[in-house]
Amino acid sequence: GGGGGGGGDMALFGSISVREEFADKAAARELLVRVCNAVVPVMNKRKLRVGRVIEMHVPEGTRGVYGYNSNRGEKVAVRLRVTTRPGHFVPYDTALHTMLHELCHNVHGNHSHRFYTMLGE
Repeated sequence: GGGGGGGGDMALFGSISVREEFADKAAARELLVRVCNAVVPVMNKRKLRVGRVIEMHVPEGTRGVYGYNSNRGEKVAVRLRVTTRPGHFVPYDTALHTMLHELCHNVHGNHSHRFYTMLGE
């Protein structure tokens, strides 16, 4: 990996990784790190941690699936790409919303009323 940087905040995430097979993986990583940095205040407030944040593997033609959360935060996957073509990333706001959605699953496993109340905050 490249040099240090990043405050202690990133300790909330064990690791952050993107798909290695894409030529634009640096841009993907930049997007994912930006999303992770944006949710730090929420994570601190809620005392949430995530073991691994990964770029979700999206088979060609997959629609409507933007992320998942394994074992209440052990691993969170976020979809970063619209298609497998280089540079076709989802908008930042979409990736951010996905991350917040998946973080809510650290607390509420299902899409209950309480889940959506928390997401609304």
